[in-house]
Amino acid sequence: MPVTRGAWPGERMCPEQKPDDQTHGRKTNISAKALVEDKTGRFLIIRRSMASKNNRGMWDLPGGKLDPGESPVQALRRELAEELGLAVSVLGLAGTARSDLPDRVVSYEIYRCAVGARAPKVVLSDEHTEYRWIPRDELPGYEMCAQFVDFLRAYVVSNAHSEPDRQDQADRKQGGGHGL
Repeated sequence: MPVTRGAWPGERMCPEQKPDDQTHGRKTNISAKALVEDKTGRFLIIRRSMASKNNRGMWDLPGGKLDPGESPVQALRRELAEELGLAVSVLGLAGTARSDLPDRVVSYEIYRCAVGARAPKVVLSDEHTEYRWIPRDELPGYEMCAQFVDFLRAYVVSNAHSEPDRQDQADRKQGGGHGL
């Protein structure tokens, strides 16, 4: 499947969607999802509406499908603006997930993102009915879309003590902080 470079070194643009041997003749779609973190270290999750085609009423990560010629980062920024009214800083790729559906395979690229405010105002589109800002360790505890459960469990465990508190980072940048 031919792939074009995106906005970041090594980032891919949305390729032509053609069946391949690994998908058993099914079309592959690429979707970009976000782990959106506020400045206090809480993460944004959204509940899909009951009108959703898939995963009705389930909690989900923000994001969506790539448009042709769009990179995952471009799609993520567009989707978060359209669905939630949010502008984010994309920090990097956190991991991947996959969903095998009868007619297609969806490959998810999940990015770490940050917003500059504590629980900024979220404006939901018709696709979602509710949102919550929750601590990292609670991510796997919600009734999440099945394709993200294993990723979220692994993310919580692998990042439980790896990153300093975001407020502490901000304080250090401003010359203050909790250090000696």
